[in-house]
Amino acid sequence: MKKILTFTIIILTTLFSNIVFAGEIVPFNYNVMPDVQNGYVIDSNHTNQIGFSLFENENAIYLNGNLIEVEDDRFSISIDGLTGKQSFILSNGSGEEFTYTCYISDKKGYLEGYNLDELKKSYKTYVKTIKDITVIYTSKDSKTINKVEKIINELPDDLLVNVKEMKFIPAKHPSKAAGITKYNKISFYNLSSYSNNTLKNVIIHEISHTWAHELMKEKEIDYSYTDYKVAVKSDKKFPSKYAKTNVAVGNYSEDFAESVSFYLINVKSFTKKYPARAIYIETLLNRTKEIDVNYADKKDI
Repeated sequence: MKKILTFTIIILTTLFSNIVFAGEIVPFNYNVMPDVQNGYVIDSNHTNQIGFSLFENENAIYLNGNLIEVEDDRFSISIDGLTGKQSFILSNGSGEEFTYTCYISDKKGYLEGYNLDELKKSYKTYVKTIKDITVIYTSKDSKTINKVEKIINELPDDLLVNVKEMKFIPAKHPSKAAGITKYNKISFYNLSSYSNNTLKNVIIHEISHTWAHELMKEKEIDYSYTDYKVAVKSDKKFPSKYAKTNVAVGNYSEDFAESVSFYLINVKSFTKKYPARAIYIETLLNRTKEIDVNYADKKDI
């Protein structure tokens, strides 16, 4: 019994020691956490610096050999006057190095040397920040971006809370999808080929998916759309064939995104046709029917 107790104490002491001193063996490149991921784009019209956090304290941080100020495990790098691909060598007092690379836009938003991975053909690529959303697009979509900006600026802020990035890819997706959403990032395909009305629907539809993820995280809706299903059954019809097809196989997320989109495009018409869904969406947006959504009755962008 005594041997077992001694052995247990040794194991616990070893585990505790590893936990206490774990910070001392964290490699420098993992300890430095940039606000914008390595190899990504920076909109110089939106910010003039890149922020970094430290997972744990470092005795000293150097940028290209020069000591920089760290406060509350945060520091930043100025990008004033820099454009195109830039690399910054960060190091610590132990001599460990981490090279951070990014693409910085010029004042016209152009990202010299940056290409979208999804494309086989190279286009001039640009970045624009719209309501804190990083929008990356090519020269082929340069006219469409103004229409998209107007759509986004007219949307409720609640709807945009979880969308961080948009990419406009001037090519068809293998599945022929108009947009693909991954939590807080959206990739759109061939947007310049759509009419104004379709463009509006596609943009809001995909943004609605990012909003749904946020609502799930905040536990305002569940992953099965349990309460929303009640509204769908109450309305007894569908806003689109696409929504109906997905509901038939138990997928309510597409019906939700379609409904939010059509609700915001024409609130009066949607509420008349789908009253249960409208009330559900209004509740999530903390609205009442008397509030003008601004999209109502608009035919063109």
